[in-house]
Amino acid sequence: MSKIVEEIQCNNEMDDNDVIISVQRGNSDCFDIIITRYEQKLFFYVMRFVNNSDEAHDLVQNVFIKALKHIDSFDIDKKFSSWIYRIAHNETMNWFTRNSHRKCVSIEDVNLTKNNIETATATSTALDEWFQMELHDELQDAVSQLPDNYAQVIRLRYFDDQSYTEISEIIKKPVSSVGTLLRRAKKRLLLVVLESDKF
Repeated sequence: MSKIVEEIQCNNEMDDNDVIISVQRGNSDCFDIIITRYEQKLFFYVMRFVNNSDEAHDLVQNVFIKALKHIDSFDIDKKFSSWIYRIAHNETMNWFTRNSHRKCVSIEDVNLTKNNIETATATSTALDEWFQMELHDELQDAVSQLPDNYAQVIRLRYFDDQSYTEISEIIKKPVSSVGTLLRRAKKRLLLVVLESDKF
């Protein structure tokens, strides 16, 4: 039986899930709102992993194609952003599998000095504050040197401002595991920075 299209006018004031409900009811044109909202965010998310703009654009396009294709499987009681980031994560990991011979390189030069890091108090709160202040602009190269599982949670938490619950849904691990991964990742990142001659 074909789906009956309900003529619901979508607009930018609607939240993600209301837009998705309209798409699920047959108004596929409403998906353009989702593309507008997430295209740049997903591009920067993917770009941090692949560091190739053409590849990143292609991957993001695939993300939207798959999201629209499987839109009926989205549970409207869940958060849409976590769902689409999960698709982006899967597409990126698949890209790595196909291109395992490639090596990620830094996106930008790092200007933070060792003294900036050594003065950071080694408490969870102080580390979080320091990461929030410095990570976006200063530590791209250091993050790229981390194991993939550590780099991923750092990027999701501090670059993309995802909550522990959202990260848990994206990487399919318990929230408690997310906290453990983040603590280990931050410690490893500090070691990378302190041991690097570039800082």
